[in-house]
Amino acid sequence: MVEDSATGALAAARAGMRCLGFAPEGGGEKLAAQGAEVFAALSEVPALIGL
Repeated sequence: MVEDSATGALAAARAGMRCLGFAPEGGGEKLAAQGAEVFAALSEVPALIGL
């Protein structure tokens, strides 16, 4: 799933889902702390999901 909040990233982690944490303006520490793979540009998503 793609998420931009720490709460959403936590929900993904609790559900056993992979979470890509969208932090376009930096500051992805809270997302990363919940287990998200942080990225800054939507153009990165295809590579992150193996396309």
